[in-house]
Amino acid sequence: MAANSGPLRLFRPQIDDSASAKAAARLGATGAAIIPIVEGINLAIDAIRFDSLPDSVPLGSCVDALLLGFLAFGTWSLWRWTDVAALALFLLGQLVAAILQGRMVGFVMPLAIGLFLLSGVRGTFAHAKYAREQAAHG
Repeated sequence: MAANSGPLRLFRPQIDDSASAKAAARLGATGAAIIPIVEGINLAIDAIRFDSLPDSVPLGSCVDALLLGFLAFGTWSLWRWTDVAALALFLLGQLVAAILQGRMVGFVMPLAIGLFLLSGVRGTFAHAKYAREQAAHG
């Protein structure tokens, strides 16, 4: 398995075998799971602050959280399409938020989550490649 002990390797793990590819894919699943967790925490904070959920709770946030939760499960299961979909949905969400806010929303968290999701894409595609090679060589 690749040596991924350095702090920067967390954001771009080295992939050189099936096990390291699977570990990178799991990192992508973590990135996809962080988003609905944070959205849920924000909803809980709003509920506590306003003694109930405000009427202005965006339905899009709830749908987005559920969709990303499903995509996180798919990423954990090494489904390649869910990795690509999670990364595309995340980037689209960041673009829409930047357009609506007139500026980029956050920097460190979106960058970290984006790198996690990108690692997941790399990991699942590499895992599929190594699985094909292993099946071909018996």
